Amino acid sequence: MRKKNFNRLLTLGGILFLLLLFLFSYEKISKLIEETKNVSPFKTLKQQDIKKIIFEKENKKYEIYKKNNLWYLKEKNIEFKVDKEKIEKIIEAIIEIKKEEIISKNKSKHQEFGIGKNKIKIFTQNKQITLYVGNNASFNTNYLRLNEENEVFLGKNFDEFLTTTDWRDLKINLIEKEEDIEELTLNYEGKTLFFKKEKNQWTINQKKAKKDRVDFFINEIATLKANDVLFYENISDINPSITLQIKEKNQIKKAYFFEKDKDSYWLTTSFNHLVYQLSIVYVSSLKKSEEDFIQ
Repeated sequence: MRKKNFNRLLTLGGILFLLLLFLFSYEKISKLIEETKNVSPFKTLKQQDIKKIIFEKENKKYEIYKKNNLWYLKEKNIEFKVDKEKIEKIIEAIIEIKKEEIISKNKSKHQEFGIGKNKIKIFTQNKQITLYVGNNASFNTNYLRLNEENEVFLGKNFDEFLTTTDWRDLKINLIEKEEDIEELTLNYEGKTLFFKKEKNQWTINQKKAKKDRVDFFINEIATLKANDVLFYENISDINPSITLQIKEKNQIKKAYFFEKDKDSYWLTTSFNHLVYQLSIVYVSSLKKSEEDFIQ
């Protein structure tokens, strides 16, 4: 009888020990999860959940919104695509924030750290996040403050936000996929260069061309980037200095280059109504001769 009672007590003691161990472990795990949330407050934030971003810097405000999974902004009531790479860098920097080192909890010191002048507002379906970006603490590291919390901590990779003054996508996109180009026609100063690809071999004016040189030239065209986009220049009466026709997967695109001044060109295309402004350096490099591709 005593042995049976002892066994019962032993079993109950074991169950009690396991229960206490479970409660202790649960408390530890819950604390660890809560600490992880506090250290990495945006770990669960996903780019696809963000609907709108507002950048406020000094006296300027940029409102960037998502439409059909693309980012846009408006300037003077004109809608522009936004530079996707720049936006994604900022979002990635926010997601990667870690509040590991708290610099200050003193609200009166916010101004000392540059907190208040620059901020990023992130909007999802159900919530709004405000992130204040302060002065540089060290290379590529800034003082940060989250929402209305008093804590100031450190964060990396916010240089893009602080230094960017134009969020528009200034890529001209004359070429979608370089490998899909079938023909190119370049006209300037009375010269015509006609490129044609047949069975992965390029010719220029019906002469065999060096593939690597043509590929490099195509890449130059594909990566053309403006330094501004304009709407009001009336250049329809000016003859273009350079014309370029591109055939890509049976689609024809045309580009017209107009000399603006000694430093710049204007560029118009057949596929939109924008006027791009380009540095003369990028345009001058397009002025090739036949010999550049066959020697």
